[in-house]
Amino acid sequence: MEFEKIRSVVRLAEYAVVDRPPLWVKEDGLRALSEELLVGPWLVMSGFGIIWKRLLWIFVLTLIFVIGLFLLETAFDPVMVLAALALSVVSVYFGLPTRTVLAGVTARSIGMLAGAIEEFVKDQAELERLSSGVQLVKTQTTERMARFNWFVGILWGALFWLVTARVLSPAISPDTLKASIFPAIAATISFAGLFVVAAGYATAVRVAYQILDFALLEVKGRLAHGALDH
Repeated sequence: MEFEKIRSVVRLAEYAVVDRPPLWVKEDGLRALSEELLVGPWLVMSGFGIIWKRLLWIFVLTLIFVIGLFLLETAFDPVMVLAALALSVVSVYFGLPTRTVLAGVTARSIGMLAGAIEEFVKDQAELERLSSGVQLVKTQTTERMARFNWFVGILWGALFWLVTARVLSPAISPDTLKASIFPAIAATISFAGLFVVAAGYATAVRVAYQILDFALLEVKGRLAHGALDH
């Protein structure tokens, strides 16, 4: 069935991101358990690893900018550190597209996935059907992530209200502040953890579908060259 091919190809792209082979080949409950228990967290950690590299570059550039500012002005000023951090964030965020948009995508993963896709298709027509099915899954995944972003936005609004109205407001009583401070800290830590997991997952999913799109293009090119050779 076309559905089985599409699901298999998308799953191979997911495994390409975590850079691990499937733990269980047979499609049964044991494979589902292994993927829910291990592959999902691996996907999140892989995405966070990509983000971590960008954060590391921000740290390195901040040090470089701070050293440069100190060479120009020997008197210490905390504003210099903030300025260096701002410059680093801007430099990394507005970096080359090949280092930002394509972060985490490698020729090795594309080549491996393209080789696997070639086992599922024999001609351009089969590849087109496979590509259309992949786009359907990609659309559904994007919509699901958009709904989750709305949920995170609601949580952020609730957390903002809790901190500003129950902790930082000068009009609250000491008893209210005492009762709210620990729930506010716990909610902030929980939200930060959820945000990190969500960012890692979103990054990994983005990389998986980019690898898949490029692999499909690679297979399309190979099929075209094969047809020309004949």
